[in-house]
Amino acid sequence: MEETEKNYTEATTAVDSGRSCLAEVLVEWSVRHYLVDEPLCSTPRRRQIDLPSVESIEELRTPDYDELLKSFWETRSTWEQANGGSRHLPEAALEPLIGRN
Repeated sequence: MEETEKNYTEATTAVDSGRSCLAEVLVEWSVRHYLVDEPLCSTPRRRQIDLPSVESIEELRTPDYDELLKSFWETRSTWEQANGGSRHLPEAALEPLIGRN
């Protein structure tokens, strides 16, 4: 917060002191505070890039629909057993999902 107030004070005093254009002040301030690229006079070195393995990419892939449905019913049945199964609907009572379009 202090630095922001200091920067604001610098900018306003520069404008009040007779600088011709606020844009000049802002350009000077931004160059002074945000200049990060300095010439090193050397050729950049090639960096090693760590690519993810095929196995780790496969782990992120969404499983097949049948596998998802099976895991859903398995977790649902274990959850219902833990909670007494008070609101159990038989699988036959549920209508299958039909892809449209």
